[in-house]
Amino acid sequence: MNINQLLQTLGNTNKTIISDNHSTLTGKALADRVQEIAIRLNALGIKDKRICLLRMTNTVDAVVILLAALLNRAVVFIANPHDPVGKICATLDQFPVFALLTDRATSITVQKKTAGHFFSQVQAVDDAHFYVTLLDGRNKPISYYDHCMAEADIAIFSSGSTGEPKAILHQLDHVLLNAQLHAESIGLQGNDKIGITLPLYYSYGLVANLFSGLLIQCEINFGYQVGSIDAEWIDHNAISVLSITPFIAKKIDQPHPSLRVLTIGGDILHCKQAQRLLDLYPDCEIYSTYGLTEAGPRVSTCRIDASVLQNSFILPLGKPLTGVTLLIENDEKQGELWIHTPTHMLGYYLGVNDGFLPQYPDGALIRTGDLYEERRGHFYFIGRKKKIIFQGGEKIFPLMVETVLHHLEGVFDVMVASISDEEKGQVAKAFIVADESLTLHDVRKHLKQQLCGSLIPERLEFVSAIPRSQTGKILA
Repeated sequence: MNINQLLQTLGNTNKTIISDNHSTLTGKALADRVQEIAIRLNALGIKDKRICLLRMTNTVDAVVILLAALLNRAVVFIANPHDPVGKICATLDQFPVFALLTDRATSITVQKKTAGHFFSQVQAVDDAHFYVTLLDGRNKPISYYDHCMAEADIAIFSSGSTGEPKAILHQLDHVLLNAQLHAESIGLQGNDKIGITLPLYYSYGLVANLFSGLLIQCEINFGYQVGSIDAEWIDHNAISVLSITPFIAKKIDQPHPSLRVLTIGGDILHCKQAQRLLDLYPDCEIYSTYGLTEAGPRVSTCRIDASVLQNSFILPLGKPLTGVTLLIENDEKQGELWIHTPTHMLGYYLGVNDGFLPQYPDGALIRTGDLYEERRGHFYFIGRKKKIIFQGGEKIFPLMVETVLHHLEGVFDVMVASISDEEKGQVAKAFIVADESLTLHDVRKHLKQQLCGSLIPERLEFVSAIPRSQTGKILA
């Protein structure tokens, strides 16, 4: 399916398709509104593979702008709406952006900050909420900068945690296929009401929540606040499908009769937490999902029940989506997870100076950087290649230690990191948020019962909190 077919399908229904605190649109009203805004964007030159940077809020207005730009065949770079102006300006310097789509105040501030670098002008796109900053001299299509990028339709930024952020480029048909495969994997139905709490500038929120819902013609409802769970909102809107992270799942403390499907992804879901959710929602289908932006993003799905919670602290990777193949490097029992998927990215775009880094030479193969081991025909996550800590000549996998500690009664949160040591160079340290009754002796005793001595962090410390984002990503 392409964008024209999607809008045509939506235009044939008068059922409510999308709503937020300010707007409610039927499928027909959404399709008509997209066509109207597409005409305005076209008149402003936002079309034909020119790059527009869209600060993607969880609103109906932002969805309309996104679909309109895609309809015009512009290349939409999805940006975090919470990025400070300085970061926006740095992005404009790094990438050949033709137009910035954001709120009026940010548009004017960016225009003032970039004065002298390039001339820009601010114009209204719609009635009130979105404005476009046109950047003079940036009127060349994306393919001008690298012919390999001519197929790109949409870009989602990497976190930038390991250096300068990269734009991960995708074709829209790959994105829509991934959304369709996700919908099939969790049994999404046309009468479902999807509650979106994950940000749309994350690939999971954009693809698995928004595009899946549009394809299946579910009713999409944006939560009051990104990254939070509002029990009243779920019950009032009779939300039947909800996607959250393990961090958000900790905030769920009451049953919701309307919930039919609950998906948890974006981080490791521990079996102890999964069991709590099963107890809370005995009649709900609960899935642990895995993916990465480079893959589309969705890769595999694990239906959680009593059988998968046995004999392990963490859940298996689950069943790959249709057409996806999972393997461990060089067919070993332990190593990096490799993925073959029909919805793989085109490649990375590093900016005007560094150009385009294409997908691997062997086509759809993606090397994830995630380490897994195979046990009894299932893949289990053991850590990230880049986060292995070498302590006294031994490898320590932070996830393994964190998982063991999460199963100790009284531990609320934990992070294991490498710290400098004058004698040993580096050692592992566990930062633990726990009940006041728990002692470091209790923690070390529990670790010794579950891990061999060489795999236990040398240092332990109780802390009041571990800094995390709205969805649970560690900020430290």
